[in-house]
Amino acid sequence: MSTERPKGRATIGDKGEFAAALPHLLGFRPDELTVVVVGLQGSRVGPIAVLHPPSPTAFAPDAVDGLARDIGPAFEGHGVTTSIVVGYGPDGPDRVHRVAGALTGQAAADHSVARWCVDRGVVRTWDDARGWGLGEAVGGGEEWVVRGSSPADSYDRLRAAFQPQPDRTWPELSADQARELDALPVADQVALARTLVSRMAEPGSQGQQEFGWLGALASHDRMARDAVLGAAVATEGGLGVLQAALPGAPEAYRDGLTAVTAATLYASGRSSQLTQELVERIDPAGPNAGLAALIRGSVMSRLDPAVMREAIVEAGRDTDALLRRSERPDGPRPAGTPGGFREAPASRGRTAERRIPHKPGGVSRPDRGIGR
Repeated sequence: MSTERPKGRATIGDKGEFAAALPHLLGFRPDELTVVVVGLQGSRVGPIAVLHPPSPTAFAPDAVDGLARDIGPAFEGHGVTTSIVVGYGPDGPDRVHRVAGALTGQAAADHSVARWCVDRGVVRTWDDARGWGLGEAVGGGEEWVVRGSSPADSYDRLRAAFQPQPDRTWPELSADQARELDALPVADQVALARTLVSRMAEPGSQGQQEFGWLGALASHDRMARDAVLGAAVATEGGLGVLQAALPGAPEAYRDGLTAVTAATLYASGRSSQLTQELVERIDPAGPNAGLAALIRGSVMSRLDPAVMREAIVEAGRDTDALLRRSERPDGPRPAGTPGGFREAPASRGRTAERRIPHKPGGVSRPDRGIGR
């Protein structure tokens, strides 16, 4: 179970719109084992508790009573006056009754507990006299303003935006460009990655050439990949750059871009479910398997995205410290690369301490890249 106060604001119109907005508030789409308890502070959405147990047996009476004892005081402390218990799927009503009954037993006399169930696009509510109503269609979420989002942030649309689209495939670097990238010192790869992401975040600055360099850097040296990741997290519009690039990524660059996108998506706090879907696309035996394991562990442990974001930023500072220890005299600017950069002698390989955001506080280990 997790309890959190949702960010942003929302105007509740009707039950269908409310049900449509819950995936926004949660950051993932509830499945048939999920029960959500929404606390209302008058007419405002307050804390939300998510019950997502590993099996249906977790809804046994003793377990549910224990959950109610945890939720009740937490909600009361936030001034909650009404709790809405929402279940999903054909078995949702039974789970809703179990959780709502336990909450009612723990709640103060002036605290009301409503019972809702969402199944096959319809949200139904319980009335003690008439039972489950006929229900209302789940809305599209157009009236919701959550975390500053727009209607395009609905989960289905968000997921579709990151799906492969073969008709949009952009080309890999040319052989000459690939050799030029191979010859670059790691320090210049890192500099190029940061400059490129920053430039591509500007309107009208994305094209096939930029996508090619972005994909190559995300699939090259781990330090360059991590520089793309760090820049995407730190740059306003960085996730949009990856969202534009990933659907058309050629096979050679898809794995690296998928890993960078998954980490950026989670660090932005957008959708843990979509993050997990992207992680499952990453080759478990490939060069990004370590980063995939790190992201998967963060999702499963419900790591605060802000902790992940700070760990990525810290990794970037570690990279800068490492590269500053290398001599980097000025040199000529090679042609044919977006943004330009200066040549320098090859960086001397050294280890740097990395803070791994698998859980708050992280774990230190010598590494040259995140999740190696």
